[in-house]
Amino acid sequence: MQKSNRGIILVFLIILGVPLGFFLYGYFTSDTRMYQDWGFIVPSNFKKQYSVSETGGTGDRETYEIYALNGTDTQGDAPFLEKMSSQKSTEMQEQMIAILKILDVDTQKYPNFSHDYQWKVLNKSYSQTKLYIVFDTKLSLIYLVQDIWAS
Repeated sequence: MQKSNRGIILVFLIILGVPLGFFLYGYFTSDTRMYQDWGFIVPSNFKKQYSVSETGGTGDRETYEIYALNGTDTQGDAPFLEKMSSQKSTEMQEQMIAILKILDVDTQKYPNFSHDYQWKVLNKSYSQTKLYIVFDTKLSLIYLVQDIWAS
């Protein structure tokens, strides 16, 4: 009788554990976090080329992701790329590079700011949290840099 109870408990734990594992895996993906933090998801047809993230002990987090538009994709396929500035900004470049240095990103993976690019910075009104979005119009690459401050 004792072995059958263990078997029932084991089956019960497996039945609960597998869906819970899938839920938690999906909950902590970068797409889900992007939606939770900023209210948008990068379209699935944009190809992620690079990603790095670091979370501090206090919950602060920096992330860097590079996405490539596929041949038929356009900037219009991603609403978060609307209302961007084409005026170059050394201040934005310096802030972005400072975060990339924290993440120890190889300089070969940095945006090429000598190319024409469009950009914008999203801010959380209640904290110092920022999202830097840069679209390299020559290479059709999207660079996303998040600087999340725990509140």
